[in-house]
Amino acid sequence: MRKTILILITLFLCTNLFSQDALLKTFKYRIDHYRAISFNFGGGSQWADRDPAAGNNTTNSSYGSFNGNYYSITSTDKRLFTLYSYIGSGFGSASAKYPNEKNKSRSLTVSPGLSFTNQWFRNTSFLELGADISGSFQQSRYTNNNLINPDVTGKVKRTDYNMAIVLGIGKGRLENVTNMQNALWLYKDLQDEQRLTRALTPDELNELGQAITLANNTRILDARRRTRFILETTDKFFQQKNVLTASDIKYFSGLNDILFFAINQPRLAGTEIYVRVAPAINQSMNDDINDPVGMDYKGRFDNKSVLFSAGLSRYNPVSLQHQNNYGIALDLIYNSDHESNKYFGGGSPVSQYEFNPTLRQGDLSIFFEHAIYPNTRTILNFSLNSKTGYQDVDAQSGFFGTANLSAYINYFVSYRTRLTCNLGANYSKNMHAYTYYNTLVLMPDNIQFFANAGIQVDL
Repeated sequence: MRKTILILITLFLCTNLFSQDALLKTFKYRIDHYRAISFNFGGGSQWADRDPAAGNNTTNSSYGSFNGNYYSITSTDKRLFTLYSYIGSGFGSASAKYPNEKNKSRSLTVSPGLSFTNQWFRNTSFLELGADISGSFQQSRYTNNNLINPDVTGKVKRTDYNMAIVLGIGKGRLENVTNMQNALWLYKDLQDEQRLTRALTPDELNELGQAITLANNTRILDARRRTRFILETTDKFFQQKNVLTASDIKYFSGLNDILFFAINQPRLAGTEIYVRVAPAINQSMNDDINDPVGMDYKGRFDNKSVLFSAGLSRYNPVSLQHQNNYGIALDLIYNSDHESNKYFGGGSPVSQYEFNPTLRQGDLSIFFEHAIYPNTRTILNFSLNSKTGYQDVDAQSGFFGTANLSAYINYFVSYRTRLTCNLGANYSKNMHAYTYYNTLVLMPDNIQFFANAGIQVDL
C-alpha cells in the first residue's frame, strides 16, 4: 500500500512538473491592442578660445536632435499584427576662426521609417503581408575662407530610401511565451519561500501568465503609476485565488524582483512552416557641389531584388531552464544593381563610369540554438548558423558558404556585479558583400576567431 501511494505521489509530482513546463509550449500571447509612443529631445553646444603663440583660435559648435517612436501590437486567435514607426532628426552648426582661416558648416538629417507585419490565421494556416519602408535625407553646407582659396563654399546632399514588401503563406504560429516564463519563475519563488497554501493548477498558472501579459500591455503614461498597476494586477490574481500565506513586504519585493528585474531574453514557442516572396527596391543619390572651385560629383545607386524563401522554424521550450531552437530554409535571390558616378568641372562633364552587376543566388541555410536559463538573472546561449549554395555574379559562378559558431554568457554574480563573455568563430568562402559605397565586391575567404570577456560592477 505504501509503495502504491508513493508511486501515485511520484506520478502526480511528475505530471504537475510536466504540466508546468508544457505551459510554455501551449501558452497563447493575447492582447487586443497595445500602443506605445516615445519622444526624445537632445542638444548641446561648446565653445573654446585658445591663444597660442601663432595667434588666437576660436571654435564653437551646437547640435540638436529629435526622435519619435510608435509601436503597436494586436495578438488574437485570428490575427497577429505588429507595427513600428519612427522619425529621427538632427542638426548641427560649427565655426572656427584662426589667424589666416575661417570655417563654417551646417548640417541637417531626417530619417523616417515604418515597418509592419500582419498575419491572418484560419485554424493552423496563415496568410501574411508585411512591409519595411525607410528613408534618410542628409544635407550639409560649408564655407572655407583662407589665403589660398578665399570664399570656398560647398554643399553635400545624400538621399536614401528602401522599400520591401513581404507576401507569405504558411502553417503554424510562433508565440511569445516570456510572460508565461516569468509566471513560472514567480510561482517557483513563492513555493520556495513557502508563501502558498496550495499548489496552483496548470489552468491557474496559465491565468497568471495572462495576468502578467495584461499588466505589461496596458498603456499607462506615468511610469510610477504603470509600476504600481503591474504589481496590483499580479497581486490581484493571488488575492482572488486566496492562496497566499501572507502579503507582506517580502512577498511584494519578490513580485517586484521578477516582474521588473528578470532579464531573460524573449522566448518563442511553436513551429512555423512558411513560403515567402519579398520584392524590394533601394535607391541612393549623392550630390557634392563645390563652388567656386567648380568640382561637382553626382552619384546614384539603384537596386532591385526579389527573395523567395521556403522553410521551417521550430522553437521548443524544453523546460523552464532550457530552450532549443532550430530551422532550415531554402532561399532563391535575384539582385540587380545599377551604379552611376559622374564628375563635373566648371559645369562640364569630366568623367563618368557605371556598374551593372547582377547577382543570382540559391542557398540552403540551417540554424540551431540552445539557451540555458539557470535563473531569472543568468543567460547562456550557444548557436550555430550555416549557409551554403551556388551563385552567379556577372557570369562568374561558383559555390559559396558561411558558418558561424558562438557562445554568449551573461552571468549574475550579484545585483552589483555581472560577468559577460562572448566567444566563437566565423568562416566564409567566396562571399559577395556591399561596401559602404554600395559596390558589390567579392570578399576574401577568411576564418575568424573571437573572444570577449568583462566584469560589470555598479557602485
